[in-house]
Amino acid sequence: MYEFSYSMPTTIITGHNCLVKNSKKLRKYGQRCLIVTGFSSSKLNGSLEDCILALENEDIKFSIFDKVEENPSLETVETAYLENRDKGIDFIMAVGGGSAIDAAKAMAILFRNNIPVKEILSLKNLESIPVIGIPTTAGTGSETTPYSILTIHEEGTKKNIGQKIFPEIAFLDARYTLNMPYNTTTSTAVDAFTHLVEGYLNTNANILSDTLAEKGLVLFGESLKSLQVSDCSIEV
Repeated sequence: MYEFSYSMPTTIITGHNCLVKNSKKLRKYGQRCLIVTGFSSSKLNGSLEDCILALENEDIKFSIFDKVEENPSLETVETAYLENRDKGIDFIMAVGGGSAIDAAKAMAILFRNNIPVKEILSLKNLESIPVIGIPTTAGTGSETTPYSILTIHEEGTKKNIGQKIFPEIAFLDARYTLNMPYNTTTSTAVDAFTHLVEGYLNTNANILSDTLAEKGLVLFGESLKSLQVSDCSIEV
């Protein structure tokens, strides 16, 4: 008999319009939300509009920080915190790819602890205000992991901040991926593939993680034809 433990504290809700349909679940997290997203994609794919509608349905006040760049920096996290620290933020909705979600996790620690931004890299076991993940790409999986990768410009590197911040809920609505540019679709699909392989080959893999990885690999294989164009193809 296999012996292993499995913990997935993030609640996953999927389906067409799942965020708005389940907006009541946001009530428990407070009365003031910060929406964290990138410059434009969430405005184009409808995810930001859904976030606003869900919050308005529950009469939850909100602010928007829409300046998260690709490979978000410590400075961006600090800017978002300083701009909103006096607004009584109770929870964060992170909307976008891994960059927006990773940045939101770091921001959530600052709002909970009211510390200088660099201390999230040195202090251990810091807690955060709740984070709700609304991913709009398929690749990173940051909406269900505890990690936050930030760019540290003064060190010329990227690193995990060393804290564990699991989003409370991940709302997965495939509609947000339908109008992505082709290069984003393919690159994030391959990113998902690498995570599947990494999990399957990991020395800590178990029967449950193997089952999920095997099913994911089958689904990826079924998607290959959709990822091909006349002058470009992905071969596995």
